[in-house]
Amino acid sequence: MKIKIQNWQIFCGLLILNLMIIWFYKECVFRYEIFYNLLKDQIDLSRIEHQVEIIRRWFDLNYLLVPVTMLFRFTFVSFILQFPLLFILDHVPFDKIFRTVMIASLAISAGSIIQGLILFLQPIDMLDAQTLNQIPLSLANLVQNNGDLSNSTQMVINSFNLFEFIWCAIIYFKFKAQMILKDVDILLLIFGVWLFFLIMQWVFIEILTLLSL
Repeated sequence: MKIKIQNWQIFCGLLILNLMIIWFYKECVFRYEIFYNLLKDQIDLSRIEHQVEIIRRWFDLNYLLVPVTMLFRFTFVSFILQFPLLFILDHVPFDKIFRTVMIASLAISAGSIIQGLILFLQPIDMLDAQTLNQIPLSLANLVQNNGDLSNSTQMVINSFNLFEFIWCAIIYFKFKAQMILKDVDILLLIFGVWLFFLIMQWVFIEILTLLSL
């Protein structure tokens, strides 16, 4: 008898994985020694300890927020993917798109895991702000950043990475197998959605930057 894994089971598995990733970053990556090495020439010891405490509290808050944010992210991405298809196909099952989006998110989680392992294994004196913000196997690894790139620009070049490409590839092959669509239509849909979210992230970071001025 063939056992089919339900969507809620996939979600629970991804939730556990993401909670483990958060724990790993909190306990193994963003250690006090890293912040001390980065900030020792800029601020005094007490302020460094305060910054570390804020970061650790943020990770603790994420333990509570991650189930809600994951559900919202998967639902929103699924809706954005489904909406254009409503004008092309007679029936577009939301649950299948939601399932595909969850499976594709494994690529992004894999990127976070690899980035965390790289940061954990690197000597502390080799870590700087640029290294901490770089996504492995991304365009950011090829661009020399001397601190003159804005946060939004850094985010954009980081978005061109192998894990985002795998995310798009999973969506493509799943849609190709499940729906009667031309290859070009699927590719245009995926690129359009990916570009939409990239622009949204860029606008969000620009707004945060303006508010912090």
